[in-house]
Amino acid sequence: MKRYPILAIMVVVALVCLLSTETLAQKKKKKPKACAKSLAACPLEGCGTDFDPLLNRSKNRSDEPAEADIVDMSVSQVKHLSQNLPAGWGESDARDTFTGPSKEGQPVRVMAWLWKSKREHRESCNCGLDGTGTRGEKLTDIHMVLTTYQNSAESSSMTAEITPRVRAGRPKPITWTYGRLRKNDKKYVRVTGWLMLDTHHLVSGPLVRATNWEVHPIMKLEVCTSTATKCRADESLWLEIK
Repeated sequence: MKRYPILAIMVVVALVCLLSTETLAQKKKKKPKACAKSLAACPLEGCGTDFDPLLNRSKNRSDEPAEADIVDMSVSQVKHLSQNLPAGWGESDARDTFTGPSKEGQPVRVMAWLWKSKREHRESCNCGLDGTGTRGEKLTDIHMVLTTYQNSAESSSMTAEITPRVRAGRPKPITWTYGRLRKNDKKYVRVTGWLMLDTHHLVSGPLVRATNWEVHPIMKLEVCTSTATKCRADESLWLEIK
């Protein structure tokens, strides 16, 4: 009779080990392998065979918007943009139905609190490139959580992203690395860049945030040198991080 409890325990332990092994294997599969030797050799579609190549192209633009085309938007206004996709739309499908004025590709400027910045790691859009130290920071995105109020919850946030392609084209790429920019967490900032709808997280991998519309990529980053109220009224109080 004593053998049955022992056998049951052994079966449970074996199942736990098996599930743990499968879980680890699944996690490893989620990380794309590098499909290019360098960022310069990475096409705009990134590792397009394992992800949405058109979304990667939207993420990887690096052209400067014309000042006359930039529209000022609040976090609230971005959150109220429609996220509805056409019936039957699937990843890798054309993006023209949600691209255009006031949609994806619209240059915008947003003032918000930088709730937190996070360094991303290897992603399809960046050809799965990553590394340790500053080298790795130059190859990956910086995910910036933006909120209306200083003490808002992340669930009420929108996202802005600094990309390695934009960083690489700057006079001093090192100034836009995670190790330096994270010092601005909890500060009032102003980001200028391109509106983009993150369709991947909209349809298959939800993130903790209020909308899948992003400023992606960021082309200009400024930090308020006074109170938020004063910076909203006085252009001279903004310090651009060059």
